[in-house]
Amino acid sequence: MSDAERQSLVKFLLRRCVLVVVSTESRAAALRIFRVLNDRGLDLSNADVIKADMLSKLAPAEIAHQAARWREFEADLGREEFEGLLENLRFIREETKNRRSLSEAYEERFKGASSAEVKKFLDDELAPAKRWIAEILDGDGEDFPDDLRRGCMEALSGLRLLPNRDWMPVALAAATKFGSSEKLIFVLKKLEGLAWMMQLARRYDTQRLNRYAEIIRALRGLDAALDACLTPTAEENEDAWLALSGPIYSRFPVRVVRAILERLDRLLAEQPVVWDGQKTVEHILPQNPEKGEWIEFDKAHRSAVTDTIGNLVLLTSRKNSSASNASFTEKKKIYFGQGSTAASKKRATYASAQELIGLPRWDVEAYEQRQKRHLSLLAEQWGIKQVPMSPARAAARDVVAELIASRQA
Repeated sequence: MSDAERQSLVKFLLRRCVLVVVSTESRAAALRIFRVLNDRGLDLSNADVIKADMLSKLAPAEIAHQAARWREFEADLGREEFEGLLENLRFIREETKNRRSLSEAYEERFKGASSAEVKKFLDDELAPAKRWIAEILDGDGEDFPDDLRRGCMEALSGLRLLPNRDWMPVALAAATKFGSSEKLIFVLKKLEGLAWMMQLARRYDTQRLNRYAEIIRALRGLDAALDACLTPTAEENEDAWLALSGPIYSRFPVRVVRAILERLDRLLAEQPVVWDGQKTVEHILPQNPEKGEWIEFDKAHRSAVTDTIGNLVLLTSRKNSSASNASFTEKKKIYFGQGSTAASKKRATYASAQELIGLPRWDVEAYEQRQKRHLSLLAEQWGIKQVPMSPARAAARDVVAELIASRQA
């Protein structure tokens, strides 16, 4: 800037600007106030605070390089996913749910840390973890040998369909330990099964996180301990099986049912599925069938099978609305592009719908065969053992079925 420009800037600062000093009793309070005041620019994230702390501890020669790499990591993953990576690394280290802000957790960890200790974290912990979290999020198995790639993609596809991400620290810890190996595929597959069992058994977040913390501890020890932690308990297995084989549509939120059907569809398909458009859950036997239709199912059968996995299929939202309460013959026309509307003239691409094309009618026998096949596929993938229902469980199930039937009536 020229002398005149500098003088103009000084006059502007002196005459037009006000400096306000805000003093707080703690760093956390200062950051909260900053976030409130900083409403005109980009929000200050936990990652921003952590970055500033770490760079301030580095040797001057390291700052530019590490700052550029931090920006690169954040740009590759996105701000939200990068902060998620920092949270995953915190969980792996502390093995517990975060009771404070993420920036406070890192401030405590690196309080008094030397430049060499911060550099070691950035080079040996953050950089490898960033590479693996990108692999987990992409799920394409790009860094795996050809013979292991499909197994990696399958396990990660099942994990990423879960309605929570509590499993990610375990996957990240296993990936950084085992690398692109058959052992990692084994852990991811077992993890997928355990995570879905806990979802089906309705284990709440604290229970899930405690279980994942046990697995992370086991990853630091012997394989036998790891295998034991990845193996579901008899109670978890029973709860998961009874939920999966029962009326899942009335038991779980639609997003969870849709995720289960997406996982099933991938197992049914001969090749990885590319999902386009809005996916909805369609009942083959309608929830409220028209009088005179669907005579193959009496009232007892309808209440027992309507909301189970064997009676559900994935469709696009427009096809679903077109099919509605139509007869099975009409539904098949809509599923396979022979309907009268624009939406129903497009063929359903989902494997769970494609397998219906050869069925002349939808009756109890057809349902039971489909229910058995679909349950077997998911049970095998998730390692769920089929268990008989106890008399008490059966009585409870019958009560629930009666409640559902009365609600639908």
